[in-house]
Amino acid sequence: MATETICGIWIDRTGEVHLSIRSDNNKRKENVQSWSPFAWADSLPLSGKVSEERLGSDAPFRHLLSFESIDDFRKITQNPQRGFATEIIRPLESQYLLSQKERLYTEMGFSD
Repeated sequence: MATETICGIWIDRTGEVHLSIRSDNNKRKENVQSWSPFAWADSLPLSGKVSEERLGSDAPFRHLLSFESIDDFRKITQNPQRGFATEIIRPLESQYLLSQKERLYTEMGFSD
């Protein structure tokens, strides 16, 4: 069984994810990948490159917004529009882990 595990993560200002991964033989490798941040919203934004999924409820934040770039994400979430509210998982590294169904240090002991 492969036991690669993420032991470090950082999202740079361009939105690329930098992962440090420990492999079975206790060596580390670096991996860089693109990723799309997301936010929950109470309504749709007036502008920006965003895709929307309507969530099946009448909860206040019933739209799941996925952004094409980190710049679009920041434009909409850091400059609130009148009558538009968002809920965001911070830090973005935690958001990445959740969206990928990953965890840090999976199956690593304290001594590792």
